[in-house]
Formats: sequence, structure tokens, C-alpha cells
Amino acid sequence: MSNKNIFLATFITFLWALNFIVIKIGLESFPPLLFSALRFILCAIPLVFFVNRKMMSFKTIIWVGFFLGFVKFGLLFVGMHLGMTAALSSIVLQAQTFFTAILAYFILKQSLSLTKIIGMIIAFLGILGMFIERLNSTEIGFYSFSLIVIAGLAWAISNIIINKSKEVEPLSLIVWMSLIPPIPLLILSYFFETNQVNTLLNIGIKEIMVLVYTSGISTLFGFAIWSRLIKENGASQIAPFSLLVPVFGVILSYIYGESLTLIEIISSLIMFIGLIVFVLGERIFKKNSLL
Repeated sequence: MSNKNIFLATFITFLWALNFIVIKIGLESFPPLLFSALRFILCAIPLVFFVNRKMMSFKTIIWVGFFLGFVKFGLLFVGMHLGMTAALSSIVLQAQTFFTAILAYFILKQSLSLTKIIGMIIAFLGILGMFIERLNSTEIGFYSFSLIVIAGLAWAISNIIINKSKEVEPLSLIVWMSLIPPIPLLILSYFFETNQVNTLLNIGIKEIMVLVYTSGISTLFGFAIWSRLIKENGASQIAPFSLLVPVFGVILSYIYGESLTLIEIISSLIMFIGLIVFVLGERIFKKNSLL
């Protein structure tokens, strides 16, 4: 793997971590459901008129759009609006890795190694610590944490749908599935949010930059480069770089001025260790002749 590709993979994870901060900034101006809808509208239009649907079925596009676009990002934006910090959101959302493995075991009949099971157990202890801390804080804090966990589950379900699909091209999928979330998000926004029209009429430079970043830079550019790196180097070489997202997320969140409680810091560290064991455990143990 070339130094250029290592740099690109690291840079993309930095952009994705920064996206959590940008979302927080955007939530200062936009209601969460409207914000998420606008993001997907900009991801889809006008690119949907130029990007080929390839071999993807409309069924795959609709279901991925529902779970990944509507459910995952809708809950993520609402959860962060209700008080989840960028750092904690970037960490808890990684639970999708474990949810995906569990669903793949039962639905796709994919095996789970001992190191992956150990990694999941360690990570579960970390999530449990954060759950108890949030349960003992405020009612809103508990709900916001729960929404991010469910968002991770929705992400995992979309991973399974993609895995079962015969032919998926990442950039085409992102563009086409972005047509699905805006409709339910805008309907829910109409019934549960206020000042949407006023918000749209008063969009300024800051709001435009937020929308451009979340849709164009983080999503379209990020996934385009990421998918290219996977094609050139293989998923096993690139996937571990995603571990850097919560690392950068915590650093950027601290710079942004957010803070975590001691329990949240310890629990986050435990979950991150579990994630490392899950993703890299077999490779590390085999290298040291322990497995």
C-alpha cells in the first residue's frame, strides 16, 4: 500500500470525523429532520441525472435509502440535536460494526471468530458504561444516546442489504438512494418541527457551507475516494482505517469545546479497545503466533 493511499485513507477518516462537528454547527441553524432532508437532496440532485444506476435494483436502492438515509441519519441528527456530543456520537455509532457482524451471523450465515466475539464483549461493556451514565444523567440524555445506538443498528441493517445485493457501486448507490430519505424526513419535519420556511429564507454563508460539507465533501467526495481505495488495495487493507474516525472525533470535539464525563471517557476507551480487537485481533494474534 503506497504512502499516497495511506494518506488518503487517513484524510477521509478525518473528514468523516469533522462531519460530526459540522453537523453540530448545522444544528444551530436547522431543525434536525429538515437538515437531514436538505443534505440528501443535495447529494442526489443534480448528480442523479448524470450517475448511472448500474445494475442496482430499485428494491436495494429503496431499502438502503430507508435504513441508511432515513432511519440512520434521521436518528443521528435528532440525537445530536437532543444533546449527544460529536465525540460520543462518533464513538457510539461504531456499534454498527458489531451489529453488522451479529446480523451477518444469523442472516448470511457468516462465522464469528473467537477474537471477534471477545471484541464484541469488550465493546458491549463500554456501551453499557455509557448507557448507565446517560441513564443516570437526564431523560433527554438517555433518549439521545438510545437514538444513536438505534442509528448504528439501522446502519448495520443497510450493510446486510448491500452485502446481499449482487452488484453495488458505492458512489452510484449513495446518489440514487439519496432520493429516498427526503420525502419521509420532510413529512416528519412538517408535523414535528417549526420555522422551516423561515429557516430556508434566512440561509446564510455558514448554512450553505455546512450543507456543502455534509453532502458534497463528507458524503460524495469521501465515499468516492474510499471506494476507490478499497478497489485498489482491498477492503481488508482499508477498513481498519475507519478506527481513526472516533479518534479524530474525540480530538476535534475537544477543540470544538465539548467535554465528556470521566465515565464516558473510560467507557469510550473500553469500546474503542473492543473495536480494535474485533477489527484487528486475528491479524495481531496470528502475527504473534498466539492464534
